[in-house]
Amino acid sequence: MPSLILEYAGQTASLTYPPAIDQIVTFLFAGLVAPAERPRRAITVTQTGEDEFRLVSPVAPPVEKLKSADLADFLMDAVIRALVTDQASGVAIHAAALARGDKAILVAGVSGAGKSTLTAWMARNGFRHLTDELVILPGEASLDVVPFRRPLTLRTDAVAALEAHGVIAPDSERLTCGDKVVFAPIPAPEAAPVAAGMILFPNWMPDAEFRIQPLTSGRSARGLLENNLNAANFADGGLSTLARYAGSLPAFRLTYATFDQLDGFLDEVVDDVLASRLSATAWHRIHDAFGGGTADMPPGHTPASPAPAAAAQPVDIKAPTPSRGDFKLTVGMATYDDFDGAYFTLQSLRLNNPDLAGEIEFVVIDNNPTGRCAEALKALENACPTYRYVPFFGNRGTAIAKDMLFTEARGEFVLCLDSHVLLAPGALPRLMRYFEDNPETPDLLQGPLVYDQLDQRSTHFEPVWKGGMYGVWGTDTRADDPDAEPFDIPMQGMGLFACRRDAWPGFNLKFRGFGGEEGYIHEKFRQRGGRTLCLPFLRWLHRFARPMGVPYQVSWEDRVRNYVIGFRELGLDEAPIAAHFEELLGAEPAAKILAEVHAELANPFNRFDAIRLINLDTRPDRLKTMEERFAALGIGQLVSRLSAIPTPDDTQTGRALSHRAAILDAQRRGLKNVLVLEDDTVFDGDALQEIERLAGRIDADDWDMLSPGGSGTAVAHNSPHFGRLLAALPATPEAMAQWLDAEGGLDRFFARSGAVRLQAATAASA
Repeated sequence: MPSLILEYAGQTASLTYPPAIDQIVTFLFAGLVAPAERPRRAITVTQTGEDEFRLVSPVAPPVEKLKSADLADFLMDAVIRALVTDQASGVAIHAAALARGDKAILVAGVSGAGKSTLTAWMARNGFRHLTDELVILPGEASLDVVPFRRPLTLRTDAVAALEAHGVIAPDSERLTCGDKVVFAPIPAPEAAPVAAGMILFPNWMPDAEFRIQPLTSGRSARGLLENNLNAANFADGGLSTLARYAGSLPAFRLTYATFDQLDGFLDEVVDDVLASRLSATAWHRIHDAFGGGTADMPPGHTPASPAPAAAAQPVDIKAPTPSRGDFKLTVGMATYDDFDGAYFTLQSLRLNNPDLAGEIEFVVIDNNPTGRCAEALKALENACPTYRYVPFFGNRGTAIAKDMLFTEARGEFVLCLDSHVLLAPGALPRLMRYFEDNPETPDLLQGPLVYDQLDQRSTHFEPVWKGGMYGVWGTDTRADDPDAEPFDIPMQGMGLFACRRDAWPGFNLKFRGFGGEEGYIHEKFRQRGGRTLCLPFLRWLHRFARPMGVPYQVSWEDRVRNYVIGFRELGLDEAPIAAHFEELLGAEPAAKILAEVHAELANPFNRFDAIRLINLDTRPDRLKTMEERFAALGIGQLVSRLSAIPTPDDTQTGRALSHRAAILDAQRRGLKNVLVLEDDTVFDGDALQEIERLAGRIDADDWDMLSPGGSGTAVAHNSPHFGRLLAALPATPEAMAQWLDAEGGLDRFFARSGAVRLQAATAASA
C-alpha cells in the first residue's frame, strides 16, 4: 500500500493507506511530505469493504467502518495528533495563522468561534494564508510561529456563506468530503517560521455588534492556554512560553456576526496595530475608536503597556459563598452568562414570597465562572442573606451543572429552575406545603409550562422523536384547574423540576453539552420506585427567546452521545436513536456521529461507571494538562471534574476530603464503581491495554479498590467498599487532619485497605 512520511516542526509520522483514497491523501498532505526516515508514530488506513475503511493510530482508539466521505476529517485529526503528541520543542496551539508583510497574525479559538471562516475572509483581503488549524510556538526566545501547512477546511454551510460574500470563488480548487470541503492553500504554503505580530481571538455570534476589544497579557495567555494541544509535554503545561507571547504581543477579542462588518475595518486595524507595536497610545486609540474599554478594564481606563510574562497566572475564580445554614427548601439554578435571567428569577421569588425568606436558600451554579457575568452573580450574595454563589469550572454541559446543585444544596428538598423562569403567584408556598405533607416522597415533581400569552399551557412530553429531541410538548386538561390532584406524566422539559434531595438519582456523569436529559431522568426515577408527577398548581413561565444568541455551543454530536449513553444505562432500545438522526441529519453524518460515540464507549476506561477528576478551582492550568492527557487516551468525554476541597494550610487534608467527596457522591448516585483521579496523574503508554486486561475484574464484585501501587493519584473504588470507606474517612477538616496523622497519610491507608495494584493506569505523580 502507498505510504508517506510526514514532518511538522521536527516531528515525523508515517501514513500507510490504500490506493482507493490516494486523491484525498495527496490533497491533504502534499505539503507535509518529508524524506524517508524512521517515523516516531505510524498511522494505518485499511480498506475493509467497498467504501469502508479502518483507521489505526497510536494515539487514539481504532476507528471502524469509516466511509471515504469521512476520511479527510479523521485522517487530518489522526496526523495532527501523531505529530503533536511528541512535540516538546515548542507549544502546539489550535490556531490559524496569516501573514501581513513580514508579521504573522495568530487567530486562536476553539471550534465554533469562527476561526476558519475568519481565516478565509482575511486570505481574500490581502493576508497570506499560512494555516487554519495548528501552529507551533517555539520554546526559545523568539516570537516566531511555525504553521502547519495544510489546506483550508470548512463546513459546507460556511462555504456557501463565503461564496455568497465573494470570499471563495465558485471555481476554486476543492475536495468535498462529507459535510466538509477542503480547499488548496491560499496561496502556496509558507515553509519557514514567521515572526508573530499580534493575536486575535475570534468570537462569532449571531446578530452581534462588531467590536474589537484589547486584552491584557493575562487574558491573552489564558486564551492561548485554552487552545494548547501538548501541555502534557511541559512541566508548567507550556505556560511560560504562552506567557512570553502574550506579554510581548498585542491581543484582541474580535466579536462579529457578518463579513460586511469586517470589510474596510479589520484590515486597517491590523495594519495600525502591526505598525505601532501597540504602545499605550495605540491601545487607547483603538479603545476610543470602538467605544469601549478593554475586555479586562472598564470604559475610560487607559490600559498600560503589555505586562511582563510573569503576569500570566492561574485564573482567578470567584470564591464560592460559604454555607449559610440548613433550610427546608433549596431553590437553585445553573447559569451560563445569563445574569439578567438569573437576577429576575431570584428577585421575583424573593419579592413575591417574603414570608418564606428564612426557609429558602438560593443557589446559583455559575457554569462559566471566568465569564463577564461572574462578578455580578457573585455580588448578589451581598443583597440576599440566603443566597450562595458556586463557581463550576471546567464543565461542558447543562445536565452536570444542574446535577451539581444537589451536591451543594443544604435544603431537605430542592427546586431546580432554568435561570430565566418565573413562577405563578402562590406556586412556591404550595410546593412547600406539598413537601410538608409528603416528607418521604420518592417522586420527581414538575408543573404546567405557561406560554407567553399566559392563557396556554403544556403539561408533559409525549415520548416521540421530533426535530432531534425525544419528546414533544402535549397538554393534559386535568391541569386546567390548578387545584386538581397531581397526575402521572411520561416525561417533560427540565426547565423546572423538584424532588427530595436524598431521592435525586443524578444525571449520568458522562453526559456532555446539551440534550438527552428529558425522559432519561424520568425513567431513572421510575426504575427506582418513584413516580413522575405533574402538580397542576406548579405553573412556570419560561423565556425561550434569546435575541443575543446562545452563549454556549449546542451540537448534534453531544445530543446523540447523551441519548446513547442514557438509553444504554437504562437498558432501553437504542435503535430509535439511530433511525431518527439518520432521517434528520442524513445517513452518512448520523453514521459518523454514532461511530464516534460507539468507539468512545468501547474504550476500556468506560468499564468504570464514572471517572472523577479532583481539581481545585484555582488550578485551571492543571485541568488543561489533564484534558490533554485524557484526549490522548480517548477518554476526554468520559471524565467528569469534581471541585477539590481547598485547605490552603494543609493540602493533604483537602486532598483526603476530596477523595471522600468523590466516594460519597458515587454512593448517593448508586454507582457500581468509580475511578478517582488527581490532577497530577501521568498515564503509562499501555494504559488502555492494561485496563482492557483487567476488564473482567472491574466488572466483577469481588474487589474493593484498584490502585497504582497505593500512590493515591488514581484509585478505583467498588460499591461494596463505599460504606466502609465513608465510615473510616472523617468529614470535617479538623477531624481529617487528626486522622491523617494517626493513619500516616491517605496513601498508607489505601495500601492497608486491600487495594489491588492497577499496574498501568498511571505511572506516578507529575
